[in-house]
Amino acid sequence: MQTTHCAVANCRRSSWGENALCFMHFLAYVRASLTTDQQSNLQGRLTRYLKTISYREREIVRLRNGLNDGYWYTGVEVGHIFKLSASRVHQLERRALRKLLSPARLSLLADFLTGFGVDKPSDAVVHAIGSCEDELFKYVAKNPRAVHNLTPREFEKLIARCLESFGFHVQLTAETRDGGYDILAFASDQLGITTKYIVECKRFSADNRVGVELVRNLYGVKNSMNVDHALLATTSHFTRDAKKFAEGPTVWNLHLRDFEMLTSWLDSYDAITDARRTLVLPNKSLRVP
Repeated sequence: MQTTHCAVANCRRSSWGENALCFMHFLAYVRASLTTDQQSNLQGRLTRYLKTISYREREIVRLRNGLNDGYWYTGVEVGHIFKLSASRVHQLERRALRKLLSPARLSLLADFLTGFGVDKPSDAVVHAIGSCEDELFKYVAKNPRAVHNLTPREFEKLIARCLESFGFHVQLTAETRDGGYDILAFASDQLGITTKYIVECKRFSADNRVGVELVRNLYGVKNSMNVDHALLATTSHFTRDAKKFAEGPTVWNLHLRDFEMLTSWLDSYDAITDARRTLVLPNKSLRVP
């Protein structure tokens, strides 16, 4: 796997699987620049900071970032300790670091971060998050089965990136929202006519098929919102009843995309370009492949 520079602390580790956000590297950089008394004070705050997440998440973050004994454990080594696969360790680390980036938690370190010119701590890692997500999505594009190791939110972002590459303007719903869809997507054809999609993303295991109830619910949301199209994308497959419902004679503009179709999306996906591809049908409406 290609080696890349950390976007925050100018450190050097391998790409997304080895460190999702690199925020702990930024803290390591700050800590190395403090006096002995300041380091002691920071250590106390850091302990309280890490106690805001679960024990397993906390220990994974500590081991992966050298906070216990200065040794930076690999995902495989941490996996041996917790009896987890390396990919599961990386997934838990990314989830833990995202929790640690919440403003309420970062306030425990605000004095030190402000001292290093970080008036808004969360802004210090925005570029790192984007860079690491680019690496993550590029890896998944080349290794489609790795999509099952994504968190549900990461899968939503991946679908949003794919839609952007197809020419759509996308809006992700808030992570806590339960409005029946995850992404609102817009596209305009050559006549300037805008088409609106709602997109629901289901990151299921390979053997957990999406049932008809979820498909029917999404179609109900489409009709209640009066949007043009509804799309349900999954890392799994659909049951026979789900497919039958979507293909019914009274169902319009309801699209199902399973793992195989998602793989074809990933084949054409490039995480580092903002190229747009407009797909025009004979009726001049836009659709996803």
